[in-house]
Amino acid sequence: MGGSGAASVIVVGAGVFGLATGLALAEAGLKVRLVAETASGLTASGVAAGMLAPAFESLLDPPSPDSLGLLAAGRDLWPDLAGRLGVALDRSG
Repeated sequence: MGGSGAASVIVVGAGVFGLATGLALAEAGLKVRLVAETASGLTASGVAAGMLAPAFESLLDPPSPDSLGLLAAGRDLWPDLAGRLGVALDRSG
């Protein structure tokens, strides 16, 4: 991608995972452009209302039963990210 102002990386999707990916890449020094086709709140992130429930995902999603450990590890990274961003995280379920 050449030219002045060109993004080093384009992240498609600006839900929770797209935003977290964009943030990590930007913190690594890359110029990031987020692209979202759908309005905020209408994506999976908006529908899930911020819920990260690995036990529920591994129970109901056929491809996920063997991924509970990985899903739980990802869920457990959120408090640090929320703290860095100054976002209140409600884990009361």
